[in-house]
Amino acid sequence: LRAANHPSVDHFRRSPLKTMGPKAKVKAKAKAGYSSSAATKAPSEEQLKEEAAKAEAKRLWQQRKDGTKWATAQGIALEEQREKAVRAGDKWVEEHHLFHEAKLKLMAKSFEAKALDEVPAALKSGLEAYAAQLAEGAAGKEGSFKAEVELWKDVELVDDPNAAYVRPAPSDEITATVKEISAWTDTSETGMKNFASKLIAQAASPHLQDAGLCRIGWLFNEHKDDEASSATLGLTSDVLMPAIDAGMRGCPKDAEVQRAGCAAIRGMAAVDGQLSKVCEAGAVELIVMALQTHLKVSDVCVAGNAALWNMSQKAGKNSPELGMIIRAGAVEALKKVMYHHAWDQTLVGKVRVTLPFLVET
Repeated sequence: LRAANHPSVDHFRRSPLKTMGPKAKVKAKAKAGYSSSAATKAPSEEQLKEEAAKAEAKRLWQQRKDGTKWATAQGIALEEQREKAVRAGDKWVEEHHLFHEAKLKLMAKSFEAKALDEVPAALKSGLEAYAAQLAEGAAGKEGSFKAEVELWKDVELVDDPNAAYVRPAPSDEITATVKEISAWTDTSETGMKNFASKLIAQAASPHLQDAGLCRIGWLFNEHKDDEASSATLGLTSDVLMPAIDAGMRGCPKDAEVQRAGCAAIRGMAAVDGQLSKVCEAGAVELIVMALQTHLKVSDVCVAGNAALWNMSQKAGKNSPELGMIIRAGAVEALKKVMYHHAWDQTLVGKVRVTLPFLVET
């Protein structure tokens, strides 16, 4: 009865609860307010940078993909063109095409390694023009053919340590200089200094270095019995060792250059009064480097051993020159040659003759 007459109870009876309506309206307003805020909120600077970076990454990915396809297709086309030319008897094409094929393979690897982003426009158009020269065949085109070696001059590619070495094709300028060097006869001091400067200026050209170093060896052999005179003053280590050093260090992967370098050192060391200067100029180190780099190439090993044999004979027992030869690692290098070429009794026999003279007592 008290509850029935209680004013608060009577109040609630007269005023039923209206909780659902207002709450629903509040929620609706809150939701509407949230949606409006999300729609008008501008992306942050960090978000914009992230989106831009993603777009750039996608663009570069597509460029590299297209570049890889182009390099692969161009390499296949050159290979087919080269093989066709060789079958037709135009073997002169092989050297030029192999150079560009090797570069294209490295280009594809560069794209895969993300070291290159796109094919340079000049290279693309130039290489396509290069291939077009032989589109109708190679017969009769050797004289007017352009090697286009310079196309790769400014293109930075990754190195492939497993790739077989391919001597790059010579440019027209190098070809002309090779002809000049190969016929060189001026052995005066001025003449040989001029000769050496030409080699040093193109130290990375294996064609020129091979020709130049072979010519040095030939000149020493040609004048070995001549009496010293102003006509042969240029045949000295002071004049020629800088050129030999530049060539052998400039073309370390070229076995023919290293063989010719060893032969040139051999000829120079045989001249009376030159051995000490030859050793001091680092000639033995160059021979050891050649033997280590081209251990598997018997021609290099034969030339290197012959040079060390000549030097040991000129040095004599317990001489300062013999000490320099031994300290440069000649003995260890020749022992490796013997081990690796154990089946080649002729080469091993020559090394066995040399080794006993490379001992200090």
